[in-house]
Amino acid sequence: MNKPKNAISKGLVLIKNLKNWSALIEDKIVGGNNILYHFRSGEVIECRTKSTDINEAVVVLSGIEYPEQYCRLNTRNVPIIIDIGANIGSFSIYAHRINKHLNPTIYAFEPHPDNAKLTEANFKRNSLVNYHIVQKAVAGTDGVASFDISGAFDSFKLNDKSNDAIEVTTTKLSTFCSSNNIDKIHLLKMDIEGGEYDVIEHDLDFINEKVEVMFIEYHNFDIDDGQCLLTEALEANFDISIQNPHEGGGMLIATNKSMKP
Repeated sequence: MNKPKNAISKGLVLIKNLKNWSALIEDKIVGGNNILYHFRSGEVIECRTKSTDINEAVVVLSGIEYPEQYCRLNTRNVPIIIDIGANIGSFSIYAHRINKHLNPTIYAFEPHPDNAKLTEANFKRNSLVNYHIVQKAVAGTDGVASFDISGAFDSFKLNDKSNDAIEVTTTKLSTFCSSNNIDKIHLLKMDIEGGEYDVIEHDLDFINEKVEVMFIEYHNFDIDDGQCLLTEALEANFDISIQNPHEGGGMLIATNKSMKP
């Protein structure tokens, strides 16, 4: 996640974006029930107490993590937005705000039931209508897999070696789109804690042909250089920009060369 570097700048970002920013301080000290955070941009986001939910919501809805110029769509058709790894729905809500006039159709993939439930609650709270919550994990194969829930809510991932896991249904992106008559993805966001490499490897031809703009948060958990691996796979068909590279990963932004306006 792309975050400000020090405590002072973090505090300024919170005050700039949250109307009730003092609720976060109280939550960090006391805890309690879920909190409704009111953003100055108009959104109301429900976040779990003493969790990373609000941190993610702030960097996403402020535009820090996903630059607005890449999210702003230019199409005469109803755009398709696919959010893989929705967590609590922040990216979908942000992308909807930017493209609200186009009435986009949103598919939010979130295999964990608690995350999916909170995503849907936040969608309804922010007046999203044309959406689908998909309780599946996007992967390189169709089937079932172990989903590691041992970490924070925003770090759940496919992992068959975890002792704290649930079984989830997996789907290839191409399989899902074929089954749902999706011929083009105007905006794709993928944040799946290391699973991005499997998706790209097994669905590269589909992505090259069907995806217009793509955000991939890459992770260096089991490989040395995820940025290089993804860039080599995508650069023939996409213009690549890297944001916030660091030892643990970063953000790759890809725009399809053949779909430029």
